[in-house]
Amino acid sequence: MNREVFICHSRDDARVAAEICERLEASGIGCWIAPRDPVAGIPYGQQLVGAIEAARILLLIFSASANESRAVLSEVELASNRRKIILPVRIGDVSPSPGLEFYVRAIHWFDAPAAQRGDRMWEELVRQVSELVGRRTDAFTDQAPSGAPPPQHNLPLALTSFVGRERDVTQVETLLATSRLVTLCGPGGIGKTSLAVTLARRNFDAYRDGAWFVDLAQVFDPASVANAFAATFQLHESAGASMLDVLLSHSKSKRLLLIVDNCEQVIAEAARIVEAILQEAPYVTVIATTREPLGIRGETIYRVPSLATPSEGSSQALSAATALQYGAIELFRDRARAANRSFALTDENAPTIGAICRRLDGIALAIELAAARVRVLSPKEIAASLDERFRLLTEGTRTALPRQKTLRAMIDWSYALLSEQERLIFRRLAVFAGSFTLGDAVAVCFINAQDSAQLDAAQVLDLLASLIDKSLLQADFTAEETRYMLLESMRAYADEKLREHSEREKLCRAHATAFLERAEALERAWETTPDAQWRRLAEPQLDNSRAALRWAFATDGDVHLGQRLVAAMAPTWFAMAPAEGRRWIQSALERLDDGTPAAVAAKLALCEAHLAMLVQQYRDALSRAERASQLFGELNDSQGKALADMFVGAARGLQGEVAEGTALLQAALHEFRRSDSRRTIGAALNYLGILQLASGNVAASRPFFYEALSSYKSVGAARAAAHIALSLAEAEFREGNAASAVHMVTEGLAAERDLNLLDSVAFDLCNLAAYLVALDSWDDARERAQEALALALEREIAAATVWALQHLSAISALRPSGDGSRHDRKIGARLTGFVDARISELCLHRDFTEQTEYERVIEALAHELGSEAPLLIDEGRSWHEERAVEEARAI
Repeated sequence: MNREVFICHSRDDARVAAEICERLEASGIGCWIAPRDPVAGIPYGQQLVGAIEAARILLLIFSASANESRAVLSEVELASNRRKIILPVRIGDVSPSPGLEFYVRAIHWFDAPAAQRGDRMWEELVRQVSELVGRRTDAFTDQAPSGAPPPQHNLPLALTSFVGRERDVTQVETLLATSRLVTLCGPGGIGKTSLAVTLARRNFDAYRDGAWFVDLAQVFDPASVANAFAATFQLHESAGASMLDVLLSHSKSKRLLLIVDNCEQVIAEAARIVEAILQEAPYVTVIATTREPLGIRGETIYRVPSLATPSEGSSQALSAATALQYGAIELFRDRARAANRSFALTDENAPTIGAICRRLDGIALAIELAAARVRVLSPKEIAASLDERFRLLTEGTRTALPRQKTLRAMIDWSYALLSEQERLIFRRLAVFAGSFTLGDAVAVCFINAQDSAQLDAAQVLDLLASLIDKSLLQADFTAEETRYMLLESMRAYADEKLREHSEREKLCRAHATAFLERAEALERAWETTPDAQWRRLAEPQLDNSRAALRWAFATDGDVHLGQRLVAAMAPTWFAMAPAEGRRWIQSALERLDDGTPAAVAAKLALCEAHLAMLVQQYRDALSRAERASQLFGELNDSQGKALADMFVGAARGLQGEVAEGTALLQAALHEFRRSDSRRTIGAALNYLGILQLASGNVAASRPFFYEALSSYKSVGAARAAAHIALSLAEAEFREGNAASAVHMVTEGLAAERDLNLLDSVAFDLCNLAAYLVALDSWDDARERAQEALALALEREIAAATVWALQHLSAISALRPSGDGSRHDRKIGARLTGFVDARISELCLHRDFTEQTEYERVIEALAHELGSEAPLLIDEGRSWHEERAVEEARAI
């Protein structure tokens, strides 16, 4: 067995080294490991040098002990001088010592801590070593004579570790197996060059004549491009022959890998020369790096993605261990350690670092610049400074190109290479938040006939395609309609340019107007469009609508346009963001004036009434619905008035005026039947059922619920239909069938989770907790109530927070316990007092389920605590919510 791997280790790591050796040799990979199989008569040092010479790679067992070992450092130096691949296998959380840092940071180490060693880890190590020792293919081995010197190269030395790109390396290597030209495209700073160099380092021994790096970064004159290629091979002009001819003559019989780096500023000439080389030199393979494709025959394009970052929703849940699954965070940690030896990724700072990397779009340069700031700023301070990112990220290495020393300089470089029309549309796209379509771009960028830079749809499409080619814009072709997006750093830069050209106010108005039209179209579609289809249409618009609202309600915006947009988004607020919707509606209502159309004021009041009903704030809902009814009446809008009267009736009925509420609901239902409005028919029927249920007439409620369910299903109103199932569960509970209610609400919850109806889920978890309390299922009740509390707090749903706290107080007060039971009861009593106070403050009231539970708690507290119970309840009334939540979470 040829000994292809030299295992380098310190004395303290001999056991791990032997285990790795055993694993590799079991897979057929020969290893040299001291002091096995000594050869008599040959000095040990000579044997060691010969073993390193013969091996393909040096596998370094990298640990704190290895860091301090002179023998280890000597062996690594020997391997590096002989151009051996060095693979550090890290078995402890340790950074390289100054002596080893030069060598082991050149290739990203393989992590093999003791806590994670298992079959999958060993399989991955064997796979990586197998790839490293198996680079030379059959097509090349017969060309290299035995004992030939190692392939030559001029690849730049990697002075920092290469992290977060393992998947990209694998994918590009697959492309290189079938294509002689792979172009790595991406925006400046994304990491194209480091990826190309790493690919070359991993693969150059597969090319008899080595791997060669042609740096075009400082070449601006097309006439000098051929000279840059020739200089790489130390070629000189020949009489009667052009430099290109000399280059082609040199390359014709060579088997080599050519890295052509930074082509964008001389793209046409670079493409011409690469194409000529590929045509004349059949054994040359090229990896090019550039913002845009070369555009020649045989080119395979690989768009280098941003490093992986956590989503906005998942950042807060990151720990130090889970954060390192994201390449962007791994890079930040690595560069931060280099800048500040005391830096450590911890459970406390991982969420902040995740947010930094996400806001920097996973752009390697931006992350490296941000990480360098840990010398003077904490991660929280860096995150807080990102709104001023172009001032913050200004510290590159002294040897970097000028455009690679700051994030602004990198984007300046790309912007300067654009045509005037490309610059115009690039800066105008800054008004979009999130993604947008071609139609959106046309509506905003083609402003009006007087616009000096007006663009038609075909021009906009061509310019978008050009910006995608130049890696300044991203496109999602997997959506039903192609959607485009600027990276956040690109958008911030484009916004500055928009302001410099004094176009921002005009573009923001065009943007808000366009998304008002889209919101109005969605509003018209709401009544007859199935929920799933409607949501697919609405979700992509939400970020841009929010941006339009922020502009409209700002000092220099247009309040009346904003009020129209808030009102038109009523279905969006109901279906997707109720708490946020209430905040926007309240802002719009606070700004009502003589310029606000009465129809808009009526719709805003109606929407506020609807959202207040959803969170059980019936008094607020009643006042808004009555105002909406008055305004719609003055406008002779019978449908609008019927909708408002429906909420008036429901709010009155749920505050005890059942007969009056029922009459109003019946009248509204009659109007809805005339227009065959299936959603609103279902809503009126549902409220009629709820009022029957609230008055104790369970049997009379069911026909209303079943008819409402049928009406909702007829138009695909899945959200409302799921809620009917939970009303029927409440009917079961009122009749004493708590187990049946648990079964029904569990099914309803599954449907609501599938639909991502998180606000409804919070309330229904509260109901489920109450049913489980009634069944004395304490552990399940606690789990559901805690989940409801967390969700209610996250979604800012005050009523659901109150009911979750009541159910937790009930568990504390009622659950049998041993020692410490008086303490448990005391917590339950204080929480009960807090809930009483919040119910009064929010004008809530306990329905049958909550009232039944409450009466049981009061009776139990009086029995267990006697005269102390009222005092403890009164004490809880003075608590702040933070105290109540803290105590409840400990139950």
